Amino acid sequence: MGFKSYLVKRLILSVLVIFGAITLTFFVSRIIPSDPAALWAGSRPRPEQIERARKFLGLDKPLHIQYIIYIKKLFSGDWGYSIKFKRPVLSVIFDHLPATLELVIISYIVAILIGIPLGVISAVKENKLTDHVTRVISVIGASMPTFWLGIALQLIFYGKLGILPLSGRIDPMIMLENPLEEITGFYLIDSILTGNWVAFRSSLTHIILPALCIATYPMGLCTRMVRASMIEILRENYIRAAKASGLPERFITFRYALKNAIIPAMTTLGLSFAYSITGAFLVEIIFDWGGIGTYTVYAIQTMDYPLIIGITVFMSIFYVSINLLLDILQAIIDPRVKY
Repeated sequence: MGFKSYLVKRLILSVLVIFGAITLTFFVSRIIPSDPAALWAGSRPRPEQIERARKFLGLDKPLHIQYIIYIKKLFSGDWGYSIKFKRPVLSVIFDHLPATLELVIISYIVAILIGIPLGVISAVKENKLTDHVTRVISVIGASMPTFWLGIALQLIFYGKLGILPLSGRIDPMIMLENPLEEITGFYLIDSILTGNWVAFRSSLTHIILPALCIATYPMGLCTRMVRASMIEILRENYIRAAKASGLPERFITFRYALKNAIIPAMTTLGLSFAYSITGAFLVEIIFDWGGIGTYTVYAIQTMDYPLIIGITVFMSIFYVSINLLLDILQAIIDPRVKY
């Protein structure tokens, strides 16, 4: 199988998965015992108001017609209107997506900067005290419940030490005295672009605790993946030949071994990145972050079904797209994959 055939196959499978997720989400939302029309009409609506809302939302049509209309609107960019916010669903998603992305990206930078060196050290010092300590750290990081860790970090760094803020993305007083001009929606980047260093310091201190909370899982995963790959590669004949030729051990470790060991770790981290976008929802609630997760909970509490469906479909497309991109990158880096 050549690269083009592999790419076409992966594209078709990805489209089928996305289509399946859309279909499943649509029908599940229709069998939940609730009346979106009554919610749209407001509190204590009259029967005629509910009927007008039902016609406006298209709920007066047969189920299969609703499904066809839903698919057409979905691919035309009309994902419906949020019942709570009275705004297009896509508008609500894109307004709050940067907050979630900023948090997860910073978390993964931290996870990679810590996880890869720990994995390399653990492999080089296999079965020594350093290796055992590193393995314990990686297992704890990969298995630590995020909700417990988030609360523990708040108690320590805010409650006991008082050196980091409790929640939010930025200090509200700074937004009043030194308002941050939003360009990208990433507060750290926007504060740098506008030269608002007061807002930058506040944003940086606010993101530390939630980023550490999310980073623990990918850090532990990265450490274990790099260690396992490194141990296997360090036993290869070409590594032994390089050592026998007198090349420095540090050069062999980072130039030859790590280069090949990073490929499986990259794939695993990429998949866990997409997973962490949804996994960040709980962390956002704990730290009142104001991203997609926070507004998903609001939508569930208010039974805002258009927004719930929209976020579910969007996250499904995002996850599958990340998976597809990683498959393509891995096929480019390692030609064996496409065969």
